[in-house]
Amino acid sequence: MSGDVAARTVRLGFAGTGWIGRLRLGAAMALPQVEVAALCDPAPEALAEAKSVAPSAPCTMDFDQLLALPLDGVVL
Repeated sequence: MSGDVAARTVRLGFAGTGWIGRLRLGAAMALPQVEVAALCDPAPEALAEAKSVAPSAPCTMDFDQLLALPLDGVVL
């Protein structure tokens, strides 16, 4: 594996931002190679809480919209 690949930023979307999702979100945000690129949850309250943790991440309540974004992966 080349050094360039290891240093690349990974763009992650988060589907489900309840308490477990927010724990995963916090853990991912602690990693310098991870960019939280999107948040998705059908519950507006959970989405608002996650947005307070990752304020620059775009939000959606629609899973298909999340999957349409240019992401490297989705955390469920």
